[in-house]
Amino acid sequence: DEKNVKNHLISLKSLTYQGLYCEKEKGWLRYFIVNDIALRLIEDVTEEGGQGSIWSASLVMSEYLHQNQNNYINKSCLELGAGCGLVSMILNSFDSDVVATEQPSCISYLKRNLELNQHLGINVDCQSLYWNKYEKESDCRKDEKYDVIVGCDVTYDPNLFEDILISIKNRLKYDDSYALLSHDNDSCPLSKLAEKNLYVLCEELN
Repeated sequence: DEKNVKNHLISLKSLTYQGLYCEKEKGWLRYFIVNDIALRLIEDVTEEGGQGSIWSASLVMSEYLHQNQNNYINKSCLELGAGCGLVSMILNSFDSDVVATEQPSCISYLKRNLELNQHLGINVDCQSLYWNKYEKESDCRKDEKYDVIVGCDVTYDPNLFEDILISIKNRLKYDDSYALLSHDNDSCPLSKLAEKNLYVLCEELN
């Protein structure tokens, strides 16, 4: 819940609940301080489908990465469904090479937030990516493998479980590489059956 999320974010020093409305950008300007770097994001909470929102799952993932940043220095990282780009920028602040991916309809929002932070040395590659059977030849770095793959609230639809997991498997290196997924079951609740099916698919594709 919101209280627990706020508690998780103490060390990240998130000001996400104290943002300022930016008339020029038509959205809320949020700040996240990571290792003395103040990341800026525009959140559009009015966008249909919530694609312009900063979800709790990404806040918890950001806090986890911040607390364990020594494990993510100089890594090659891929984010699925990057949304606002917060998690990708935090990984990039650890001197990791990061590719942030989204579906084409969300790319402009993701690029806008990345551009807001270029003056800080944030350099995240932004690419479109469909999962598994929807992938196209033009999709990002199709044959590239990564040390770490992250995704926040990408498991909201059980019909996409297999697509997501296959996309992850196809892009992971096989030496000490892994994926981290964060899901907010309050905003996007999954049934017990859906959760069980996800674990079964993970075992089958392992």
